[in-house]
Amino acid sequence: IDSSIIFTILNSLKNESTKIDLNPFIVSYKKNKTINEAMRLTQIYKKNPIIVNYNENDELENLSILFSSIELTTPYGSQYSLYKKQNAHGFKVSIDGHGADECLGGYKSDLINFGMYFQNNIAKLYETISNLSDNNFLSSQIKNLGLVSTLKKFDLNIQNQLIPQINKNRYVENKNTNLIPDSLRNDLIELNNFQLPFQILYLNANYGHMQWLLNKWDKASMAHSVEIRSPFLDWNFFQYALALPGETKIETGKNKSILRESFEKDLPKEIKDIKFKQGLPATDIKIDAKSLMVIKNIVNSSDFKTSPNWNGKKILKDFNSQPDVNNISEIWKLVRLHLMDRGFKERKKEINLNKIKSKEKFNLLN
Repeated sequence: IDSSIIFTILNSLKNESTKIDLNPFIVSYKKNKTINEAMRLTQIYKKNPIIVNYNENDELENLSILFSSIELTTPYGSQYSLYKKQNAHGFKVSIDGHGADECLGGYKSDLINFGMYFQNNIAKLYETISNLSDNNFLSSQIKNLGLVSTLKKFDLNIQNQLIPQINKNRYVENKNTNLIPDSLRNDLIELNNFQLPFQILYLNANYGHMQWLLNKWDKASMAHSVEIRSPFLDWNFFQYALALPGETKIETGKNKSILRESFEKDLPKEIKDIKFKQGLPATDIKIDAKSLMVIKNIVNSSDFKTSPNWNGKKILKDFNSQPDVNNISEIWKLVRLHLMDRGFKERKKEINLNKIKSKEKFNLLN
């Protein structure tokens, strides 16, 4: 819905000097549940979409390039393919829908925290009524009104949710590290004055999630010399939307309610009423015969076995002794790190080679 709103705004501009006549890029992949709605929107505005056909099965051949380009070992190949296609069509700027989820409660994980907050308010109300009368009066009113009879009260101390989780791997030494900066500790004190829905969105927007998301998308786009512009990240809009009460963001029983209602007249009903969240997700590689062959080749390579970052000999021994699913999963994570590192080294060689060629051409000119 976020990209659809940006698309409708751009196509609704009336001023001829700023009129934009561009066809959208639509990524087609196996689990895309909204491609028909996206195509329908392009028909309404009489645009010819440029389809980006993405096949996750093609990733195994190019994992080093993908991982080193986005500097992550999670295969976000669909995003990478999107900007590759834009570059191939001569585009240098992409206008995207990032930011709306982060300030308007678009994620299920955020909304669960909304629920804890609202349930606590009802629990406090019950407690207040009991203090003014007795439990019999409260019970009768709950029964008459059809209210929930028993409510759990949650500890909403936001700091309890900030303890970093260590993802341990049997082949790598692990050490605990304090990852909470002083700036965050100061903000936590001030956040005590605000509702939990605001606290959650504020922390996600300023301390991790949005920075990770934007960095990931920026790396994918800049790998193909495409710059991203995100209207929802306009400072004035983002701060205003972030400060809106939590109830306005779920008022119609859908996430980002106030955003959907604001553009009700501009969007087809099938897009406005979509009840699920879908972006361009990572598509992890399945552990099958083909991927096992990739893993086998890597763990048997000399640079992997002698890496100072993990116990290469133990990994090779476990892999060759018919490891269980957990072993394969842990080994696969390290193989992806190795592939990313290999990609970095290959890119460095290419850069150095280009420098030498440029220097030779410069010398010829002189």
